[in-house]
Amino acid sequence: MATGNAEQVKEKYDKIKNVFKLLIDEAPFLIDDNCFDKADGKSPKEQFALYIDSIRKALGIASMEDVDLLVEVFYGFENGYEKERLDAEKELLEDISDLEDNEKEEWMAENRNMVRRQRQTSNNNTSN
Repeated sequence: MATGNAEQVKEKYDKIKNVFKLLIDEAPFLIDDNCFDKADGKSPKEQFALYIDSIRKALGIASMEDVDLLVEVFYGFENGYEKERLDAEKELLEDISDLEDNEKEEWMAENRNMVRRQRQTSNNNTSN
């Protein structure tokens, strides 16, 4: 039972860390300019902590409940997007399975690039 709890805590920590990494990379405008100066010469771990603190202040995050809500919003969006993608893929596969063999070959020839892009996007999303 303790192992399950430890795994849940680690998963929660990883999600929080991932959201803040994303915000640091994609929304650096949330980080105060003075914070960049303070972070100069610090270890990556210390820089990360400073950036998180600055982002929290910029977003008005005052409690762990606020952090949890932020993570829930980001991961909720990801889960919704993934469900939509899987539903569309399932519908496409059902449509293809209804085709005759010669129609399937024709369809695949016409849509080969689209299928490759979808597979590449899917692989990129699962590797992140």
